[in-house]
Amino acid sequence: MKNKRDSRNRLFFGLGTIGRDMFYTIVSMYLLVYITEVRIVSDATLAVITAMFVVLRIFDAFNDPLMGLVVDNTKSRFGKFKPWILLGALIGGVCMVLMFSDTGLSGAMYIVSLGVLYVLWDLFYGLNDIAYWSMMPSLSTDQRQREKIGSFARICANIGMFSVVVGLIPLTNRLSDATGSAMQGWFWFALAIAVLMLGFQVFTLAGVRERREYFKQEEKTSIREMFRVLVKNDQLMWVAVSMSLFMIGYSTTTVFGVHFFKYIFGDESKYSIFALILGVSQLTALGVFPLVRKLFSRRKLYSGATLLVVAGYILFFVSPMNMLWLGIAGVLIFVGQAFIQILMLMFLADSIEYGQWKLGKRNESITFSVQPFINKIGAAIANGVLGLTLILSGINEAKTAADLRFKQLSFGKANNLCRIDIPSQSFDRIGGSLILPYLYDPISVLRELLRMLTPGGVLVLSSLKPNYDSSKAYLEEADEIAKRNDLNEIEKERLLASLREFAAFVGALLELEDEGRFRFFAADEFIALMEEAGFVNVRAYNAFGDPPTAVIVRAERGK
Repeated sequence: MKNKRDSRNRLFFGLGTIGRDMFYTIVSMYLLVYITEVRIVSDATLAVITAMFVVLRIFDAFNDPLMGLVVDNTKSRFGKFKPWILLGALIGGVCMVLMFSDTGLSGAMYIVSLGVLYVLWDLFYGLNDIAYWSMMPSLSTDQRQREKIGSFARICANIGMFSVVVGLIPLTNRLSDATGSAMQGWFWFALAIAVLMLGFQVFTLAGVRERREYFKQEEKTSIREMFRVLVKNDQLMWVAVSMSLFMIGYSTTTVFGVHFFKYIFGDESKYSIFALILGVSQLTALGVFPLVRKLFSRRKLYSGATLLVVAGYILFFVSPMNMLWLGIAGVLIFVGQAFIQILMLMFLADSIEYGQWKLGKRNESITFSVQPFINKIGAAIANGVLGLTLILSGINEAKTAADLRFKQLSFGKANNLCRIDIPSQSFDRIGGSLILPYLYDPISVLRELLRMLTPGGVLVLSSLKPNYDSSKAYLEEADEIAKRNDLNEIEKERLLASLREFAAFVGALLELEDEGRFRFFAADEFIALMEEAGFVNVRAYNAFGDPPTAVIVRAERGK
């Protein structure tokens, strides 16, 4: 009978958090993505929203112990956990859907309404989260059984989280295409998650049976006693410090996912593939945790998991933009993180018994309020860093990776190790268009090209002239397009749009030249540069329009 109840509790407790973590993930990881990529707000508005989220999150994080106090002091015929699980799910779900709705508001009214909905969502999700995880210690007093319950619950939580992470891009794109609006696509996605969250919560509310007979009825806890529980339980404090440091770094890294693959890696579709790899890795790690736990102590597991995470981060930052290496780095991080999150959950659960032994009261909810407190502090810092980075990098106002224009370019000092990995005297002809002006050390590159040429080989390079005026070429080309009779009006407009885009790109390059980022060469400068690098028979030709706007140089390697 006992084993049957344990199995039932393990199943229904775990299933309940699939929807909960879907619900939490879309807000904590993707609300800023929705605001910047779908609603598309200005840098000024994003700065206000980011600051507001950080302040509200920190406020609510410090409010979580009070929410734990409320749960601990609750007495009802349904117990002290389930009423708050239900209320938090209902009100939190409504607030979440409204945050992803097109309310028609803009400017200050949008910011205020978003702030109100966000703080309500945060408060009621906090109540739901504290009540849910506080229930776990009441399901069994056996440490091994708790590890099984916690491990399965974490597997379910990660199924929920990675369902959103993997499905977000393809599903919101499909819904956006079907509804004709990105905002509508995201709204229906959020609504589906809210419905799933409530559906999965029914498993916990209807299926879990607490072992209330194991624990004595305790008097209500005062606010003063709440602080005593938090401060005097030294084991809880050490767990809190460790969790805080880990979650701040972990949250700050993961929140950049969509933007990294869209703007840095250059292929947003690869984000779902990357997330799927990480999800399978993490779920596998959680699945084998009970088996690994039989072989190693908690101390050894925690140390090993920490080393995996560190190794993963190091590999991620030094690896090339290649899915294989990024995938290996991600697997190391998320396998280590899977072990750490389940161990942290066990440490928190055990600190309840320690607190009861030391202070005379269990206070499950106050103890477990440490978990959402830490998660919210980590999320506050992560979203603050994300918002600030999006503004400073120009990503917020960019639509694609091609729209990014960096304000400053930094290069390391060139040295003999910066060789082009091609054998000497490999070519008899080398050509390059508009390359040299953008190089940090053109002389070093020219010498490398000289090395690769055979004796008597020819090099042909080009550069725009200094103070190049692109307006004349633009007007002439636009006039030519207007005169073409073989094109209809739609085709002409498409060509003119491409021409305008090209002119804007050239204008940005010229502006960077004015700032000293690039350097365009006049004919005599180009010749002098080639001769300094060791070329002979150097000749320069004016080209590209009348008057000419570019210089082409032909040079040879001596025989």
